[in-house]
Amino acid sequence: MNDLIKIVYQLLTEVSDNVYFQKAPQDASLPYIVFSFPNEGRGHRGQIEKVLEIHIYDCEREDYFVADSIETMADSINNVLDYITDTDTNYSYWFRRISRISVPYPPESNIWHRELRYSMKTYKL
Repeated sequence: MNDLIKIVYQLLTEVSDNVYFQKAPQDASLPYIVFSFPNEGRGHRGQIEKVLEIHIYDCEREDYFVADSIETMADSINNVLDYITDTDTNYSYWFRRISRISVPYPPESNIWHRELRYSMKTYKL
């Protein structure tokens, strides 16, 4: 599992320096990305298929168009992951986007949140 975390981390750091696995620290600078694998996945003959869940967080600030910023970041993540096939020393991997949704927050909150889900297929080399 640590190899898969490293693969996803390296890919997402092409989009942002603020990337975290499972939970961001309280003092994390916005915008940031949190990713996780919400299920154990399933394996068959050396192939493992998992769901990769990515959350993007940002907030409104003065002279900053948060809607454009968060959508640009979501597009950039999609450009890095969707239908990308690659290998490292231990795995061959492939990603396909499943969904992209806006997660609502209460009106008094200034937080914006997007959730992206990908199917991640890996093959142990």
